[in-house]
Amino acid sequence: MTDMRIHARRTVIILSLLTLLSATINTRAASGPGLLVVHPDNPRYLMVKGDTAKKIVYLTGAHTWAEFQTYKDEKFDYTDWLSKLAGWKYNFMRGWMWEDDYYSPLPFKKKGGKYDLKSYNLDYFKRLKKRIEQAADRKIYVSVMLFEGWSVMDKRSRDPAPWPRHPYNINNNINGINGDPNGDGDGREVHTLAIPAVTALQEAYVKHFIDELNKYDHIIWEIGNECNRDSAKWQYHMIDYIKSYEASKPKQHLVWLNLGEKEVFDPQCHAEVVSPGGSKTYFWDPPAATGRKVVIADSDHIRPLNVTYEWAWKSFTRGLQPILMDCKYQGLTWWKGRGFQPKHPKWQKLRDALSVMLSYANKMNLVKMVPQKEKTKTPSGTGYCLYEAGKEYMVYQPAAKQPFTVELPGGVYRYEWINPVSGKDRTGTVESKGGNTSFTAPFPWPAGLYLKRTTMTTGSKN
Repeated sequence: MTDMRIHARRTVIILSLLTLLSATINTRAASGPGLLVVHPDNPRYLMVKGDTAKKIVYLTGAHTWAEFQTYKDEKFDYTDWLSKLAGWKYNFMRGWMWEDDYYSPLPFKKKGGKYDLKSYNLDYFKRLKKRIEQAADRKIYVSVMLFEGWSVMDKRSRDPAPWPRHPYNINNNINGINGDPNGDGDGREVHTLAIPAVTALQEAYVKHFIDELNKYDHIIWEIGNECNRDSAKWQYHMIDYIKSYEASKPKQHLVWLNLGEKEVFDPQCHAEVVSPGGSKTYFWDPPAATGRKVVIADSDHIRPLNVTYEWAWKSFTRGLQPILMDCKYQGLTWWKGRGFQPKHPKWQKLRDALSVMLSYANKMNLVKMVPQKEKTKTPSGTGYCLYEAGKEYMVYQPAAKQPFTVELPGGVYRYEWINPVSGKDRTGTVESKGGNTSFTAPFPWPAGLYLKRTTMTTGSKN
């Protein structure tokens, strides 16, 4: 009888500990930012699911290559990186996943020196979850990249070439999988539907990611980084597979696709979030977001070495959400980006500009605001304006020292001149009699102008 009582007590203690552990895990999973959905009233943007106030979550942030894996034996301080993102007040990080084993760890187990594509590396997922949780502690949303386009390439990707070290290379797995059936020296077929056995393994792989990470609110699934253009139908398939499998799970996350402008807006693409690449227009004169998709303007797919704070402000006032590929932040030796210096003033200005933009996005009533159509002069003569007619305007003037007009219905408006890099410069009020009102920035460089109608009846002229 005594032994039975001791056993019963032990059972109760164990069950209590398991309950406590489960509660801790559930709390841990829910401690970060809330689960995102497309905003029903302004589908250019996102909101937290179930938020009765329907406040827009405007994403902006940065990313760099070594957040979740280590390149060879090079060092990267992930904690310091998160501190930098938090210091810049960013709320988004694109989380990279490289497929070739110059990076480690990889998601697959090794058996006898080769990869088993049906077995998963617990250390990889343990590390991934820890880093996702660390981002949650900083209130940072994270995309989880599932595939990586340059990892299947030959030396055109980087030197040494990644494909010889890829798990789907016939020499590197125990499963008999040949990701280069035409023998041309790279594995671009892996990112198509050309090899059914590969597609089946990839579906199981995606399923495993979902099983491991579905509990986290603050993630977005990203199909892959810069996979080749022939990958479109394969990426559409993976998008639909994620949505089908997650439908039976507690949480359904957004899916993000980056590819060419034509492909991301194709009706077959069911991703909610897209990043168009390879289009010069998104660098020089970004098209206005229409609401067909939530558009993240990722400098990585546009011109990673040439983007500036001017590019970011143009994107912001066209209804896009710009993020920065912080090239070479971690000093990787394999990437020889021309002229890029991590501490160059140009890059710090861009980092700071993203912070300023996010602060204004959070104070503006973006739900009601739409971007001015490109190639028009209404309501702003600059061509760059987010606005709710007669109530609120965010204007960007890229031309230094140039006066410009804003078409304002009659009334009194409070204005804030904005240094695009450092933020609010000076404030005041202006009274419009209706029609075009002229403005000239009080400083000799590009400027932002924020206008909001007041309840006052008189004001001082600008």
